[in-house]
Amino acid sequence: MKIYVVRHGEASGNHPEAPLSALGMQQSIQVAAFLAKEHDPAVIRVISSPLLRARQTADEICRAINGVSYKADVRLTELELGNTTNQPRDIWNQLQELFEHKEFAFQGGESISMVVNRVSSLLNELNEGDDDNSVILVTHRVTMTLLLSEFDRGIGFEQCKTMNNVDVYLVTAVNNGSQVERIWRMP
Repeated sequence: MKIYVVRHGEASGNHPEAPLSALGMQQSIQVAAFLAKEHDPAVIRVISSPLLRARQTADEICRAINGVSYKADVRLTELELGNTTNQPRDIWNQLQELFEHKEFAFQGGESISMVVNRVSSLLNELNEGDDDNSVILVTHRVTMTLLLSEFDRGIGFEQCKTMNNVDVYLVTAVNNGSQVERIWRMP
């Protein structure tokens, strides 16, 4: 099975229903064209986070891959950081704390372990299917990092910081294990 993991295009904000910006729409069109050339046309599924910016990116991918529609899955939603208003640190320091203490969550938020559990559940479902399937998952920075870390334990906070909008990673089965590689980055 091939799993393509795509981060959504640039959004006009970070709230759940923030749409893609004009640049984000262009990014989504470009990544869609890349994926239309890259994927196996015989078997394909597209699964997206239900957040608007991810759905809009998935729409562009599906448009480029004729005859395919996406399914929204809440397990691909971004980490809910919670209430950090009393936390004097910037967002990267807050995320680093979560990565270092996987069971910790800010009030009203999720822990890293919670996100890992939900993406693992999705990956288990995908593994129960046909090994010849190609799947495109459209998600968000932290969720993407944690999903990829299920295949490569070397992926963590430092890699999270370097992930850009519409980066594409490919996960393939290799010798009873898996290989993760970035196959596309916005030029």
